Amino acid sequence: MELEQQKYHGNVEIIGGALLRGWCCARSGETCEVTIIVNGKVCARIHAIIPRNDLKKRGFCTDGGEFELDISSFLDFGSNRVIVTDPSGKVLPNGEHEINFRDVIRADMDPWFQDQNHIIGVHGNTYLATDPLVGSVLGKMWHIFGYKYSKGDSGQETCNLWFSHPHLQKPNNLEKFINVNCNDISKSGIDIAHRKVFKRGICLCPNDIEPEKFYLVKSNENATHDGRIIKGSDITTEHFSNFVVQRLINNNFHTSSSQRSVYDIRVPIIGNVIPFVYIKVRRDNIRFSNANDSATITLPSNVLSQEEIENIIKFCSHIGLDYGELDVLRDQNDGDIWIVDANNTPSGPPNGLVQSDKIFAIRELALAFKQQFINPGLYWKNGLHKDRTKIQASHNEQVASEDVGLKNNSTQTSNEQLIL
Repeated sequence: MELEQQKYHGNVEIIGGALLRGWCCARSGETCEVTIIVNGKVCARIHAIIPRNDLKKRGFCTDGGEFELDISSFLDFGSNRVIVTDPSGKVLPNGEHEINFRDVIRADMDPWFQDQNHIIGVHGNTYLATDPLVGSVLGKMWHIFGYKYSKGDSGQETCNLWFSHPHLQKPNNLEKFINVNCNDISKSGIDIAHRKVFKRGICLCPNDIEPEKFYLVKSNENATHDGRIIKGSDITTEHFSNFVVQRLINNNFHTSSSQRSVYDIRVPIIGNVIPFVYIKVRRDNIRFSNANDSATITLPSNVLSQEEIENIIKFCSHIGLDYGELDVLRDQNDGDIWIVDANNTPSGPPNGLVQSDKIFAIRELALAFKQQFINPGLYWKNGLHKDRTKIQASHNEQVASEDVGLKNNSTQTSNEQLIL
């Protein structure tokens, strides 16, 4: 009777180091989700979708069934209680373990992580910034060092950070305030900065449209993933009134498969450094989604020239981005790079990365954040934040003197208006 009432079955087969592996599925054969609990706190929920021939042969799960996760970034020093449950909350067989060697996981980098006496003031959405379960890469980075955080009111903050919509009102008179000058990451705002740095823009005005060419129409707001490809002859005044119209970048990625793919270069920005870049590959028919077919990590110099790296940093100075991530496309027709999106509250690491790369990414980002903003705090010590503030102030003055149409929500109807 008890067996009939159980909707799920599975087993935790391996806990080696911090690698957790096993299987779980519904007794009806569908895949399901497992929950990882570390020291009484839910740290991850992962779908058991890795194919397993033995599960298929036994009729347990027709598609997928296995799960695997490196939980090292969720462990504390000393003893850790790890529990794995099925969707009903029942602990899986062999699903309770004690892990005691966090020191071994950190190995020779251990001295870097003995740095927990810092408080970071988080202004805006504290929950999204600090909880590693909601997707923000920031919470995962801080978890590694054990940094404490406040709402900026303790008086003991090592630095402060704005983590919300850039245009909202920010506190005044705070020192070492990350992203305090980042006020506009809309598509039109990005285009203005792009024109200043690269001397060319991606957003178009009606006079730029050629009937036989194709263009990209998308929301002016950030992170909407609503891009549509439209032929020039079908573009109307309404498209310019409610959206931005951009040149269509040919970022095709050539593979041995007949399936057409595109690739993006995702660029993390921490202070004045780019620690690495992500290469994200998607099928052409889902190019505007956030679902990657694969992702890898590489050095910036492998995909960007030194001049391009310097211009990307300069671009961040113009939009006031001290911490965040950029989406960069390289046009296969002319070889130019185009910055098409900026995010001051990035999530990640991106889907499509193998687990070892995700762990590597979080650690590299955490170390860069520590060096730039915490200890030794090179971004502050070298006066880079002051230089960036001056550039941003100059940028704002120039923007204020220009007719930027959509940026100011203008409703002018002239076809001659430039939509940036």
